[in-house]
Amino acid sequence: MAITLLLKDWHGPYLDLCGHSPTNVMRIEDFVARGADGRGLRWTETEETVRVSGVPIQLAKYRIQGPIPSRLYVSYRVSPGREEGDAHIGFTGRCFGYLGRNFAIITGREVFLLPAKAESVRRIEVTFSLPPGWTPEAPWRRHQAGWMVEASRGSAAEHLAASTIGLGHFRERSFLAGRTRVRLATFEAVKSGELTTSAEDAVVRCVTYLRSVFGRDLGPEYLVLLAPETPEGRDIVGGGWATGQGRTLLPISTERLRQFAEEFIEAYVRYAPYRTETRHPEEFWLVDAIVGFYARRAVARAGLGDDEAVARGLATGYLTAVSTQGVSRDLEGPTTGSSGDRATWRSIGPLMLQELDHELRSRYSVAAGLDAIIPRFLSGGFAPSFWSLLPRRTPHEWDAFREDYVRGKTFAPVPDLFALVPTKNVPSPAGGEPSSHVTIVYTGNTDGYLENCGCKTNQSGGIARRATIVDSIRSVDPEAILLDAGSAIHRPDQYENPNVLARKEQRFYLEMLDRMGYAASTVGIGEIAQGADAFREQTRGLRLPFLSANVFDAGTVLGPRSVLLRPHGHRLLVIGVFDPPRGGKSQLRLDKELTRLSIRDVTESVREEIRDARPPPDLIVVMGKISPTTVRLLANALPELDIVISTDGNVPQWGRNSTARHQVILEEDQQGFLGRTLVLYTQIGMYGLSVADLDLDGAGRIAGAKLAESWLTDAVRDQNGIRRAMNRFYDRVGALAEAQAGVRAPLSGDPYWQGKRFAGAEGCRGCHQEEFAQWKGTPHASAYKTLLDKHRHYQPVCVSCHVVGFGSEYGYHVGQPENPLGNVQCEVCHGPGAEHAQHPSGANIRRQVSESVCLECHNPEHSDRFVYEERLPMVVHRHIDRVSHR
Repeated sequence: MAITLLLKDWHGPYLDLCGHSPTNVMRIEDFVARGADGRGLRWTETEETVRVSGVPIQLAKYRIQGPIPSRLYVSYRVSPGREEGDAHIGFTGRCFGYLGRNFAIITGREVFLLPAKAESVRRIEVTFSLPPGWTPEAPWRRHQAGWMVEASRGSAAEHLAASTIGLGHFRERSFLAGRTRVRLATFEAVKSGELTTSAEDAVVRCVTYLRSVFGRDLGPEYLVLLAPETPEGRDIVGGGWATGQGRTLLPISTERLRQFAEEFIEAYVRYAPYRTETRHPEEFWLVDAIVGFYARRAVARAGLGDDEAVARGLATGYLTAVSTQGVSRDLEGPTTGSSGDRATWRSIGPLMLQELDHELRSRYSVAAGLDAIIPRFLSGGFAPSFWSLLPRRTPHEWDAFREDYVRGKTFAPVPDLFALVPTKNVPSPAGGEPSSHVTIVYTGNTDGYLENCGCKTNQSGGIARRATIVDSIRSVDPEAILLDAGSAIHRPDQYENPNVLARKEQRFYLEMLDRMGYAASTVGIGEIAQGADAFREQTRGLRLPFLSANVFDAGTVLGPRSVLLRPHGHRLLVIGVFDPPRGGKSQLRLDKELTRLSIRDVTESVREEIRDARPPPDLIVVMGKISPTTVRLLANALPELDIVISTDGNVPQWGRNSTARHQVILEEDQQGFLGRTLVLYTQIGMYGLSVADLDLDGAGRIAGAKLAESWLTDAVRDQNGIRRAMNRFYDRVGALAEAQAGVRAPLSGDPYWQGKRFAGAEGCRGCHQEEFAQWKGTPHASAYKTLLDKHRHYQPVCVSCHVVGFGSEYGYHVGQPENPLGNVQCEVCHGPGAEHAQHPSGANIRRQVSESVCLECHNPEHSDRFVYEERLPMVVHRHIDRVSHR
């Protein structure tokens, strides 16, 4: 994209033009500066470091040498659309803007260089030169052949940088939110249809609700650019400002609508000229809390969630934050301006607003709850004290609430937000005398976890250990039923890209489930998040059915609805369902895949499957990702339901622990009976398995249940058959070049370690005998042996940190012998040393080793107790001061 700037009436010895996005996002090429007469001007390029929420950001800076003419032109090229992330940490599936054949969406900060001192500029004129038929959509005033960027309050340059601009062919729909005309501009590259209409309708409902809450307008117009994904399937990250925003909203999803709502709310609380400023430092947290709370609630009001799920999501975020070491619970404490403050406010603050909403409705009979307070708080340019607006019976009505919960003296009573009927230890009404027995072994949320890495002591988990426990259970009850409630397929996070090794490991894991004799699994988060096509490919040819009574892809269920099993002669019907997240926030990849599927109501889907079962079953089991609320809806609506097995038990509850007599907050729903229905949760995930020994009465109903968990610790031996199969698998697959390429190598982001030859420790020994002898006495020198002992020397993920130069052209490759590059040798820390060994010099080796080098492998996943300052003396060379380079 070519950009030309005309600058007039800038005087001085030089002129600085600055970027407003990091240099890895705003990539500038072919920069030219010339005067009105066409003569070139001298310029220099530098980078400026600024800190945003405590994080250093590199910005481009061009200094044009003076004297500066009264009119000068600056031309350059930019390339919007850089993917978020990098090869080191992975990519997020999002990109900064987009420029394609059919449309473009950009923000000003990604394309415009602006004068360093542009705060006083009140008007900027913008014109576009576009392909035939293309038109611009921008949140500015049309002016002659172009657009006029103006700022009644603040800076026009800031307005230009923050605005999102669409380029292409558009169709438009508009509506009034108060007196603000909201324009929905959709690119014609997206075919008009149900997906477009549903996205537009969701935005209308979201905006209408938020306008009713905040109670005032956002100027005469607000522009919304509804973009599709890029052809590569990435979400376009646009941006928001007081007058509009643009981003991927097609097809609409929970996460996309939540991000839209956040930007819309920020026009009220953060962006000039319509924001309300909070003057009291102890109330700064309210800005982030309002954004987080009302964005989720707006998603629910738009029909993509519900209030109970929102509250549950906020409670989960709160409990995670307050149980994390180093996170302050004091929202009113001194602020540092760091990203840590924002993280605290965004994770703890919204729950405080949820609690306030609950208090206002339940104790003060304020039917609208917090919605009745916010319009008064954000009614003008400056906010009054928030607490002064709350109803009170005494002058100090809210002091205890602030001291206890807002300032973090004690935990907020989050269980009070959830009116869930507690489970009981016995069925009600009680069953008759036991006359038969059924054993159900159940797992869930196992994430394709083959085995632990062995780096830490007593790590739990592993399919070979699981098979040992299953064998022991079947030695007592050969007809024990083995079930998996979902997410047997790995759930990819947003930084993860599929690779050959991961796909082969996942398929091998599923084959081992087949080998263990699993009777059924369920389509869960992992199965959906990988995508329907990938799911079908991974499960093709397996005996194990993945049940899916309510998840449809193009009108067809994603898997069999149910399966009929016959343990000890009983007809046991197992139905699989998926209860989608409805809390206004979702995992990015899951959220995107859900837009491609149709999810039917859980209760109705189960009811139909029971009705159509022939012959009628003796026992009915429903399993999958089912929220505690939906579990209770099922138990109430279908009293004939015998068992629910869920992978989703997260909900705050009051309880008592083994050491405290007072009530404590438990983060999980408790297993037990709801009436006659037994509720089970896969609470230990990949680290173990659970067992339900069921006693059945003469009528075939559950009379009692004994529940147990088996953690797969080091005390559990691997089953020989699966252990041998796993060893053969890694011997065969681990040496594949494409499998090794799929593993991120330590220091892969540092070019110093790439493309240079290694000498091996023996090559260093001649000049560094004392250092070599000391190294031989450290665990680093036998690091490869630890892989051999556990047969991990063909597992690339493990090998990468136990050898020299894994992933580089001249480093160790899986399948090579231990010598000369096995073990953690000198060059793992000091870099490739072949050149240094031939021509010793301090200039061709790294003598000093930074902490970051150690942390490449000694990270929380593989070395959770590693403390750099404590471990450094174990490896530092005691004779380093004697070493000199010839």
